[in-house]
Amino acid sequence: MTATPPVSHRLGRWLAQVATPAWDRADVAVVLGGHPRVRVPAAVDLLEAGRVGRIVVVGGQLVDGRPAEVRRGEREALARGVAPSQLESLETEALGTVEEAVVVRRAALESGWQRVVVVTSPYHCRRTGQVFGHAFADVAPEVRVVATPYDDWSEDGWHTDRRQRSLVGRELVKLVLWRTGLRRLVRPGR
Repeated sequence: MTATPPVSHRLGRWLAQVATPAWDRADVAVVLGGHPRVRVPAAVDLLEAGRVGRIVVVGGQLVDGRPAEVRRGEREALARGVAPSQLESLETEALGTVEEAVVVRRAALESGWQRVVVVTSPYHCRRTGQVFGHAFADVAPEVRVVATPYDDWSEDGWHTDRRQRSLVGRELVKLVLWRTGLRRLVRPGR
């Protein structure tokens, strides 16, 4: 008889899991804003392995006319040797996952992308999969969410670290706000 993993382990695994299609190749790897030092390297790995044609960075509040997270993602990608011709920046302000999904959907339709890989942190995969699945439900591009292996977040050990507990707590609140529609109360008009 196998022991049931503790609730914290099951919650960590649940947050990091998302049912997405598996493909050999996608048009782009979209790096969501938030943690470029851990998300961009995963996109670079996909690019270098020939699994995606280019890297797209998205997200952030406008600062001097450009989204802050886009700037950070660009710097990280270029520092890792990504050629400017293999890097695309979505220059629309996107203050969170829902807005990023809208911006990416618009870019996918305008650019003709058929397959989009979204790179994010493990604890963010569940909600990202649901948000992007909802945003792309009625259009042709397929979306796959992948967790960066460069994030120090641990499915089984997150509860032992104060910063990781905080990340999970905020993520659960955001998931509830999104799933219940209460997000609109927090961010009216968005």
